[in-house]
Amino acid sequence: MYFWQDDTESVKYVQISAESYARLMELEDQVKILNEKLSNLNDKLSSAQSEMVTKDNLVKQHAKVAEEAVSGMIMWIISYICQILFVNSSTFLRNFEDFLILRSFFV
Repeated sequence: MYFWQDDTESVKYVQISAESYARLMELEDQVKILNEKLSNLNDKLSSAQSEMVTKDNLVKQHAKVAEEAVSGMIMWIISYICQILFVNSSTFLRNFEDFLILRSFFV
């Protein structure tokens, strides 16, 4: 309680007209309806967000699988080309580091 307030002067009831009361009741009903709509929209938003996260994770998984498939195919092509071009050459791919250098040009 503030120093300027007096306990004896507190108003507990206010008299209003029937029209004002009816208008307040209409507004209260509208607030209830809007709160219900807001709750429904929040539920739909939550559901859509959950679905979006699920689909996003699925896209990431598919991208990873595709990347691995492409990488594997590139490695196969490189090794096939090396077999065709350098089948009799023992100096071209002496060790794994040479192979990685060659692979870096294609990936």
